Amino acid sequence: MRSLVGVDTADGMIDAFNAKIGALLQPEEANLAAVCVLLEDADDVKVQGAAAALASGRGESESIPYRFDLIISHLMLHHIPSLPAILATMFQCLKPGGWIALTDFEDFGPDAVIFHPKSKREGVERHGIKRNEMEIMINGTGFDQVKVETAFTFTKEVEDEDGGPKKEMSFPFLICMGRKA
Repeated sequence: MRSLVGVDTADGMIDAFNAKIGALLQPEEANLAAVCVLLEDADDVKVQGAAAALASGRGESESIPYRFDLIISHLMLHHIPSLPAILATMFQCLKPGGWIALTDFEDFGPDAVIFHPKSKREGVERHGIKRNEMEIMINGTGFDQVKVETAFTFTKEVEDEDGGPKKEMSFPFLICMGRKA
C-alpha cells in the first residue's frame, strides 16, 4: 500500500493539508501524514517519525531509515536558499530507482519578478528557476535520466511594477525530473 508524507515549512500549509485529510471519507485509511520542517537532513526525526507511523499503521516493516520512491514539489524551489543543498537532501531521501518531479515557474528574465506582488516577495529567494542551471545542478547531484522542460504555461493577473493597472501575464513552468540510480 502506498503512503505519502507531506513536508512544508509553513504551519498554515500543514494545517490545510491536515484539513484535507480530515475531509476524506476514511482519513484513517488515507496513509497520509504531514510535518512542518525545513528538510535539511534525510534522517530528520520528524520525517522519519511520520514515515514510521504510516508503515506501522499498515502493519509493514520497512528498513530504517525510511527512503522514498518519489519526491514531488510545486512552487517550492524559488523559496529555497540553496538549491544544491535541497537537491542533495532529496537525493539522500530517495530509494535507488526513486525519482524527483519538481515544478516551478521559469526565470525567463526581468519580467519574472512580477510573478509575486511586491507585498509578497519576502521569503522569495529567486524569481523562478533557470532551465540550464537546474539541469546542471540535478546532474551534478548524481541523478540520471535528467530532464528539465516546459510543463505548462500559467496565465495570471499581476500588478504593474510602476503602479499601473493590473494586467494578465503568462509564466512558463518547468518540470525538473531525475532518477537516483
